[in-house]
Amino acid sequence: MKLAVCGKGGVGKTTFSGMLITLFASEGYNVVGIDADPDPHLSSVFNIPLNEITPITELKELIDEKIGKEGGFMRLNPNVADIPERYAMKYKGVKLLVLGSKKGGDGCFCRENVLVKRLLEHLLTQENEVIILDMAAGIEHLTRGTAQLVDALIIVVEPYSGSIDTAKKIQELAKDLNIKNLFLVLNKITDDDEKDFIYSQLKELPLLGAVPYDSKVRNASLKGISPVELESDMKKAVNEIKESLKERLK
Repeated sequence: MKLAVCGKGGVGKTTFSGMLITLFASEGYNVVGIDADPDPHLSSVFNIPLNEITPITELKELIDEKIGKEGGFMRLNPNVADIPERYAMKYKGVKLLVLGSKKGGDGCFCRENVLVKRLLEHLLTQENEVIILDMAAGIEHLTRGTAQLVDALIIVVEPYSGSIDTAKKIQELAKDLNIKNLFLVLNKITDDDEKDFIYSQLKELPLLGAVPYDSKVRNASLKGISPVELESDMKKAVNEIKESLKERLK
């Protein structure tokens, strides 16, 4: 199963992704969590310091090895099969990778982009693994080629007009990329009125489920406790969403 999770910044998609990763891994699946957000925070959900995982786009020696040195011949179809084992952070049976992104002041980024695109293509074609991508709102790492390999794009929305607007934009981007399975997840919901209003604005998207606002998860994050380790209302709701996904994508 290959899943991409996106939404406006702050809606809770990274915590949601981390819980999905943990729940699939607890069932014995081989899981790879990929942080594809330009502002990466997926590792922090597991209490892994950000500086302990170097983004792929910052591994100059790896890029030289796989793509070729800058200014020289560039390989467009490098062998990337060894990268997850060499560079992923291992956490309780899960492999975590950070893709990275272009930074201000950088020159041409074509070598890095070639490597990231090829790595995603490789990961998304692995039959025996669950791949979960924590994306930015713009789903910038999904090209027409890689988008066809994603089983589902999950859009996370919270009770906030800007979040709803972003979901609509993502929906249009997904259509352009011919992503077939789009799903909606409502997050930080406090009552049925919030749930009903958001869904009334995004009726075209199949609803996977609603995740309640959970102060236990919020307080855990503030205190540096990994929210994925807690038995919480949020985790229970995400587990139900996981089961719904498995059923829908059979």
